[in-house]
Amino acid sequence: MVFDLPIEHGAIGHDCASAFEEVGHVCRVVTFGGNSGADYPIVDFDKQRLIKEVIEFQPDFILSMNQIGMGANKGEDGILLKVFGILKIPVFVWYIDDPAGTTGWRDYKAETSPYTTILIFDSYLTERARELYGDRVHHLPLGTNPERFRKISLTHEELEKYRADVSFVGRLDREKAVQYKIAMIDIFQKTGFPADVAEGLLDRMTAKRDQDLLKSIDEVLQDVLLEMDLKITVDNFGHNLIRSLESVVEFICGTNIRMEVIQGLSKFNIKVCGDADWLKIINQSNYLMPVSYHTELAKIYNASDINLNISRVQLKTTVNQRVFDVPACRHIFDN
Repeated sequence: MVFDLPIEHGAIGHDCASAFEEVGHVCRVVTFGGNSGADYPIVDFDKQRLIKEVIEFQPDFILSMNQIGMGANKGEDGILLKVFGILKIPVFVWYIDDPAGTTGWRDYKAETSPYTTILIFDSYLTERARELYGDRVHHLPLGTNPERFRKISLTHEELEKYRADVSFVGRLDREKAVQYKIAMIDIFQKTGFPADVAEGLLDRMTAKRDQDLLKSIDEVLQDVLLEMDLKITVDNFGHNLIRSLESVVEFICGTNIRMEVIQGLSKFNIKVCGDADWLKIINQSNYLMPVSYHTELAKIYNASDINLNISRVQLKTTVNQRVFDVPACRHIFDN
């Protein structure tokens, strides 16, 4: 069984299911989400029904994408992991994002079941997770589905719509970055920081993160505290505040990097596909509305001479799916 979002919101789990079926396994995808299209809406999540479905299907194992379907809300201590452990059903939780930003990560208590294995796409994040869960954590990088991403013939209309010298597919989330910054400043003010000091600290940390992506957030914070001559140390912040700070700084940094790269390529025939925030820095003619990962994304890759991969800063020692998806759309070794 594979636990994932509905395919219009997440396709990796569905692609895994297709791969399992291709090599002869029977596989069922169970979807979770906040809309009516999901098998299990997040609101009033019926855990008893899910447990019954799992028992009836009797899977050899469950693959959960980003702990989806595990109901790991704060205080639940990974209750479904415990249940599946009692049923002796192996569960593989594959994080294709930074698990530290996932709800309930530190309340998950995966060690309660020897039937739980944690898989993480980044070896750097894997080592960090081992501090929590020990040797049940393993590194598993991403890949692609060559049936979805391949060389295809485009219609005249599709070429008119997607043709570009350079393309980029991804959200800017500029407004969200601003909101995160405001929220972080508010948190700092509640702990005694003046607003201007909190904003200066965030700005300096963002600049330093941009310069050195592998330096730990603790080291970045300590450097900035010394620069600003603030008479406190990293230890005064506490683990939860530092992790929140890390998420916000890296999100803002990622948004800034994407903005700078795209603005620097304005003289080219560039197409950017993503959220409407992009319209604040590029022309309407260079903007594409978000497309379906399932049906349309490969068309953009096929219609582009170059597709950019401007990763989020959270990717420390790995690459994202785009690095696999884009080359799969062109048979570059064909004569």
